[in-house]
Amino acid sequence: LPSASLGAEKQGSRVKGQGSSRGERGTRNKEQVRGEGRGARVEGRESSAGGLRFGMYEPIHGSAPSRAGQDLANPIASIMSTAMMLRHSLGLETEAAAIESAVESVLESGYRTYDIMEEGRTKVGTSKMGDLICKAIAG
Repeated sequence: LPSASLGAEKQGSRVKGQGSSRGERGTRNKEQVRGEGRGARVEGRESSAGGLRFGMYEPIHGSAPSRAGQDLANPIASIMSTAMMLRHSLGLETEAAAIESAVESVLESGYRTYDIMEEGRTKVGTSKMGDLICKAIAG
């Protein structure tokens, strides 16, 4: 995904973790794994079997408890965290790419939550943004 994406710092997610050939945290770790994409960062350890086996996935900004029940929180970072989990812990590249592509498509269509709103775009709430992304995944 393009690194010069709109509001990536506001849509950010991260993963931290480490893995092993036995799937146990902290055993026989190899290289540090890092990467970035639209609103997502990965940081962890590659296992001797290859790939990140253990990780903690969360939006960089947290879960926005002060926005609970107000249909205001931007769900994109949480959704992108799921894509990272699918790719880095479960090895499901196709499914992760489908989520990322759906987020990209919805943003390119001009939909925004209040925190990343721009002139000429369509402001939507948490539920609508999630619904739009789900619809884009489904095709």
